Amino acid sequence: MNSNNSLEERVSYIEGYLGLSATQPALTKVERIISLVILILAVIAIYLGVGPVNHYYQVIFALLCIALAYHRGWILGGWTILGCLTGFVNVVFVSLVLKVFLGAGVARPLSWVKVPTLSSENVEGVGKYIPQISMKWEALGISDFSLDLTIIQTFVLLFTLIGGLFGFQPFASFTALFLLILSFPMLISFNWEWVLAGFILGAVALYLQGGKQIKLKTYSSK
Repeated sequence: MNSNNSLEERVSYIEGYLGLSATQPALTKVERIISLVILILAVIAIYLGVGPVNHYYQVIFALLCIALAYHRGWILGGWTILGCLTGFVNVVFVSLVLKVFLGAGVARPLSWVKVPTLSSENVEGVGKYIPQISMKWEALGISDFSLDLTIIQTFVLLFTLIGGLFGFQPFASFTALFLLILSFPMLISFNWEWVLAGFILGAVALYLQGGKQIKLKTYSSK
């Protein structure tokens, strides 16, 4: 290493020698405000598209995702009023996004199982000599069987992510298809014009929160 190198180059040399990355994130107050405004617009748009959160799993996973993003430095925060408010809106946005994948709710697949029954009605007057018989459909006990599809979607999503993480592509593709089938009745009920607008605005807001990462050159030990 040349002794005339600048301090920045010397620090880069040391970090490169130790195998460390050299990044300098920067996020101005103006960028924070702009990202917060865009994020609020994204929340409004996606709320108009999918409606309110309908399961606590969505909030839990949103908290975990945002906490991981802050911990890994993918988005930049701070213990200021603006930073805490942005973090809260981030959780709300991700919760609404997760409703697309984890919001099928409770289904009763056997609600159609019913049996016909005959019933008679008592009437007054001359009509009492004529039997008043009507047929009704009554549900059986099995008709009340229900499935919490949100829990099933959660496990299928986890299996999909694990399969993709470890390179089990056929397994990940199968579970992703299964997740799409489970979510299909719910997906067609969304207003996708608002959902897509919310996705785009949210992506822009999260990109701005990522700040500017200035990568310094690293030098080998030779």
